[in-house]
Amino acid sequence: MIFKNQLTDYKFYILLFLIPLLICGISYGLIFIFFFISRRFSPALLTQNVEGKKILVTGASSGLGKSTAKILAQHGANVILVARGKDSDANGKSRLDYAVEEIKACARDPENQIIEGFKLDLKDREKIFLDIPSLLTKYNGIDWVILSHGFSSPGEIFNQSIQDAEATIAGKETIMENLINSNLLGSIRITESLFSACQKLKIDFPERIIYVASVLANVTFTGYIGYCASKFGLRGFVDGLRNELISSKTKVHLYLPGNMDTPMFENENKIKPACTFEIEGASVALPPDECARCMLMGAIRNRYYITNDAVSEMIRNASQGFNKRTNVILEVLASPISAIVGEVFIRNADNVVEAFNQRKIKKEAESKERLNMETKNLADKKEL
Repeated sequence: MIFKNQLTDYKFYILLFLIPLLICGISYGLIFIFFFISRRFSPALLTQNVEGKKILVTGASSGLGKSTAKILAQHGANVILVARGKDSDANGKSRLDYAVEEIKACARDPENQIIEGFKLDLKDREKIFLDIPSLLTKYNGIDWVILSHGFSSPGEIFNQSIQDAEATIAGKETIMENLINSNLLGSIRITESLFSACQKLKIDFPERIIYVASVLANVTFTGYIGYCASKFGLRGFVDGLRNELISSKTKVHLYLPGNMDTPMFENENKIKPACTFEIEGASVALPPDECARCMLMGAIRNRYYITNDAVSEMIRNASQGFNKRTNVILEVLASPISAIVGEVFIRNADNVVEAFNQRKIKKEAESKERLNMETKNLADKKEL
């Protein structure tokens, strides 16, 4: 009888453990199902939402911005491509010029669609506040704004701090300042210039603004400190803006993509520290066209935080913070798994850095010992 009671107790405790775990697992499964539904591409739905719209896309000379502009043009949108346009070749054409030509060629109705380039450096404050009103006047307002500009410059802060100190002494912009200026302040300046110009010109605010951040607006680790600072800042700005514009007709979205197979990502990998590679692990870089489609479909389906792959969606859920959730009940039920995922990731990141530094110290000690031995051998030879 006692044994039976003990067995019943064990079953009760096992069920007490398994049932919440099962609820968490099912909740996470449903979150991913809704995520994959939200990113499912529907050409008809996209055309219905963008046809005839005037859409401004920054960072449009390459990567995600160019892919976004191309897809919009293919579905009947009028697209204004914005980029610096300072990289002229032997023919006097910039990447922006070539992008405009390419997108015009694949537009659905090139004769009647607006496909134009607009050269603007988003670090030039005065030019932004002078040119945006002119642009709004020319097109009689803008319906959508997609801010997909920015860059990354991976590196350990110890090494970058030396370069930044030298740049400061020489009166140049530091790596950190460049990242903040481009990725964060560029988006803020465009937003402020749009809102101020719309009010002065009595033009309607854009219907939709999509800010491109990164999954690294949710998590940070060595190698991406400066980039994460700029993207965390952007997330804070956009989160607050969403709340401020809640009663307006303007819908705000924040795109948090993972790795994209773009020229920027290729350049990143050339200078990325070894331990950063190790923390990231094996990850697939999605084509920019696929990432652009995910972003556009997520916005049309009214997701505030938009992600482009399962890992980014998991990280988003684990580090949501105090903001509007996509599936409140499911995400609350899945929160124990999210907490475990976050803890496992950060512990792994810490262990990788510690192990890397230990190997580095050991290697330096061995190198120093080898140098001392060589010096001693030379001294012995001289004595002989």
